[in-house]
Amino acid sequence: MASQSDLQRVAVNLKMARQVAQLTQQQLARRAGVDVALISRLERGGRVRPSYASIVKIARALHLAPDELFPVPLPPALSPDAA
Repeated sequence: MASQSDLQRVAVNLKMARQVAQLTQQQLARRAGVDVALISRLERGGRVRPSYASIVKIARALHLAPDELFPVPLPPALSPDAA
């Protein structure tokens, strides 16, 4: 489970990247194909467990690698290498 400081780091990274891209939460959600509530919860540092697919979609929508936004180690079940 990610610590509160990990969640805050994700929140700051995501919000800064979204603002640099000059996107609203709604625009990013639409571009990434995810629910705006997910973007909102992530930016607030809330306890949320996005799927790896959602992480990749959000990162790609911002033209970033997933680990640039989510520098938190993923649990084995969410790892892209999980079979």
